[in-house]
Amino acid sequence: MYRRILGFSILVLIVLLGAGVASAQSSPALWFVSYWDNTNLSGQPVHKASEGIIDHNWGEGSPGGGVPKDGWSAQWTAMVDFQAGTYRFTVTNDDGARVYVGDKHIIVDWSEHPKRTSVATVSLKGGRYPVAVDYFDKKGSAVLQLGWQRIGPARAGAADVTILTSGPVNPTPTPVPQGHGTWYGRFWNNTTLTGTPAATQNVGAVNFEWGDGRPLGNVNYDYWSASWSTQMYFAPGTYRFTAVSDDGIRVYVHDRHVINNWTTHPRTVDTGTIDLAGGTYVVQI
Repeated sequence: MYRRILGFSILVLIVLLGAGVASAQSSPALWFVSYWDNTNLSGQPVHKASEGIIDHNWGEGSPGGGVPKDGWSAQWTAMVDFQAGTYRFTVTNDDGARVYVGDKHIIVDWSEHPKRTSVATVSLKGGRYPVAVDYFDKKGSAVLQLGWQRIGPARAGAADVTILTSGPVNPTPTPVPQGHGTWYGRFWNNTTLTGTPAATQNVGAVNFEWGDGRPLGNVNYDYWSASWSTQMYFAPGTYRFTAVSDDGIRVYVHDRHVINNWTTHPRTVDTGTIDLAGGTYVVQI
């Protein structure tokens, strides 16, 4: 029976599969735009136009004839061909914006606020989809930018349009360098992580090979368990986590299982992927 965790190197093996966000859509589209002289898209439009991409920074000016500098709204619509796959949609707006694909709201940020970015990861079966963007500017500067990129295959068994993650990206904090954060570790003299920990330890990386020894002075040689946790910043993207373990291992990101091999086994390599909208997440092993 193999009873020890021989090695674990999650931090140096976190791989960003789809890096960054697109500043303009990766598929061509013809957008039809209607503008209103109010913030709720009501009544008759005062101006109409068409364009190839949604990438605007109007500052404090008007977007077009008959549209006021403040207190206006607009809607962009297009039919877009998407290959089957998982896509990351990104919208940057000041003030409110809503993004629809097919019959789903994939991003809803309908409030007055400074410039910020929201991201949604969406699985599409593929085909021709109606896409729409609603926007309003209350006062001050006006910004609207939409982009998307394919980051992987479609989710198996998913519906035609399946939202995997959606939400605003937190204001960018100082990134925590991967592999150099502080992990808070606890050790128990049982295999169920229950009761009062026998020892605690802060480490810079979860990367151990204890052999036949004990991990710490108050911990058993065999039949023990441990948990490590940290907070880590991730840019928006799809990440692959890799764990090497002997015996059982579970890895969570924000309470979601990424790896779950809670069995007695020899040295084994496990991997798991997760889509992250961006920001600071709790990672636990």
